[in-house]
Parts: sequence; structure tokens; C-alpha cells
Amino acid sequence: MRRRSGGKRGTGGRRAGVAAAEFIVVLPVLLTIVLACVDFGAFAYRYIQVGAAARAGATYGAMNPFTPGQQTAWEAQITETARDEMFARAAGAARRNRLRVTPTVTVESPAGSNGFRYVRVVAQYDFNTIVSWPFIPNTISITGVGVMRSIR
Repeated sequence: MRRRSGGKRGTGGRRAGVAAAEFIVVLPVLLTIVLACVDFGAFAYRYIQVGAAARAGATYGAMNPFTPGQQTAWEAQITETARDEMFARAAGAARRNRLRVTPTVTVESPAGSNGFRYVRVVAQYDFNTIVSWPFIPNTISITGVGVMRSIR
């Protein structure tokens, strides 16, 4: 009869029980870390999207000047451009409808002290976390600002 090296006979069951107990203790910690990474990644992704949307709207406004009678349509086009940029990375209209997000876009066209006209677009998005974390609000407002000088 051969003996196993490294211990008494029949201790394999106890080792498996200890491993299962350790796994049960460690599993909630691992799940918490994974969910925190997913929430942080989603927040970072949306933060980048909102900033890009504000810049895209400001770029459109700077490249396409308006006449006084067309300012409302011009602002609507800037808002649409910013929203399109916000959803540019979403895969298809079905996903866009499922997300049900609508950024708030504010367009300003102040004249600078040097006589140039600037287009300032503020995009805002309310991000909701997947998990309700203690000490962190469930809804976080993300704001992106894009400012461009009109070249025409």
C-alpha cells in the first residue's frame, strides 16, 4: 500500500472544506471590487462622452455662424450635434432607446472683450450608479463645457 506524501490519510476532505469556507468569506469582497470597477468604468465612459458632446456642439456652432433670424434653429442644430456625439458610440437605435438618456445642452454666444464671438456649450448628464454605495450619491451630475471662438 502506498502512502501519500504530505500528510495523513483521509485529510483531503478537510482541506476541501477549508477551501470552500475561504471562498465563501472572500466571494463578497471580490464581488464588491468587481461591481465598483464596473461602476467606475461606466462613470469614466460617460464623463468622456459628455465632454466630447460639449466640444462637438461648440465646434459646430463656431464653424456655422447664424443670422439673427436663424438663432433658434442654430441652437437646435448645436443641441442635436451634441446629442448625436453623446450617442455616437451607442450601437444602434435600439440601444439608444434602451438607455433613455438625454443630455441637457445649453448654448451661449457671448461676444468677447476683443470683439470675437465665442460659442459656449454646456452638456449635462445625470449618471446613475449600478449599486447604491454608502457615502456616494446614487445619481451624480456630470457636466462638460466646450468653448470655441467663431472663425467666420
